[in-house]
Amino acid sequence: MRGLIAPEVNKCQTYDEVGFERSASGLVIELRNGGGINLQFAAKSAPGDAYDQVEVVREGEPPAPVEPGPSIDGGSVRLDDFEARIAALVLNTGSTELVDVQRYSTRDPRGAVSYGLRISWHSGAQTYVNVLTAWPSGGRPGSDFDVPDSV
Repeated sequence: MRGLIAPEVNKCQTYDEVGFERSASGLVIELRNGGGINLQFAAKSAPGDAYDQVEVVREGEPPAPVEPGPSIDGGSVRLDDFEARIAALVLNTGSTELVDVQRYSTRDPRGAVSYGLRISWHSGAQTYVNVLTAWPSGGRPGSDFDVPDSV
């Protein structure tokens, strides 16, 4: 994902690169407009997965491609547009291991995490891409999961 969004951001670093230790895996993204988005990654194993065994790859029909979503061009960035863009990047890989992607902002009712993705795999595993924090230019990250609608 890092390389796919890099043309639309100033900087994209892993949690390891920035020394972020509150979560194991994620990206800190500096937008062209000076704002930022902190993406946290989490996963749920497939039923019956055993970490001491070789992963059994499950494949099926990939999801249909979707429009890439609004370009993030350096102006004010709406979090639902950013979420749509990331969802399209995942869906448009054509991966036969991928079942679907659910955007958090389109859930009804919306959950505790307002923006992000739940990625479902044919194996039964799920990957979560949560917008942990987001902030406008000159701002600072606020409380986890309490993010503005645009930055």
